[in-house]
Amino acid sequence: MKSAYVTLGVPANASAEEIEQAFQRARTFYTPQRLAESESARERLDQATTAYEILRKPDLRAAHDRKLAQARPRTTYVPPPPADEPSAAARLLRAGLVVVVLLFVAGGFLSWRNAEQRAASERAQKIAAETQAREEKERQEAEAKAAEQRRIRDAQAEAAERNLQATSAAISAQQRWHNERTEESAARQRRQEELAREARVATAERRQQVEAQQRIEADKRRIRDLCWQNYGRPTC
Repeated sequence: MKSAYVTLGVPANASAEEIEQAFQRARTFYTPQRLAESESARERLDQATTAYEILRKPDLRAAHDRKLAQARPRTTYVPPPPADEPSAAARLLRAGLVVVVLLFVAGGFLSWRNAEQRAASERAQKIAAETQAREEKERQEAEAKAAEQRRIRDAQAEAAERNLQATSAAISAQQRWHNERTEESAARQRRQEELAREARVATAERRQQVEAQQRIEADKRRIRDLCWQNYGRPTC
């Protein structure tokens, strides 16, 4: 069984603070760049994370310690031979067997550690890929939001421009209408003044004609009166 203490590099009696510091060192060491470059880095980081989750919780740590105690090889007492000392060949054979067992155990441990490291590397790569995908998604969402805000601002600016143009056009049209009404009123005033002047002139001319006709009639009456007085007839 893989010891969580060995994975984090802390002693079996490590305090919670020491476990936390060891995990922070592991997180600092396995940067996203290192995780992307090394296949085993993600596996080792996952192993450190799993060991940290086990050791930081008292109940999980106690269960882990019990499993470690159960997994330790039990020694069986073998009584020594009653009389004769083992021969050199027996001692050599026994030493060879011990070496073989040690090599077998070491090979199994190395295989297990390599498998754990590969699994941790794969998990680290997965976490890095997920982080990168999440960051890319957030970036795209931020760009989409910024584009939407720009579109809204552009639409608002365009609407304000249209409103300004419409207001300017309405003011211009009202001003033109006022100018036209003013010009029409001035033209009507001039026309009325002209007609009044023409009427005064015509009235004066008619009055002069009437007065001239009245003078002629008066002259004719005086001539007839003189003719009657002098000649006894209306014409001389």
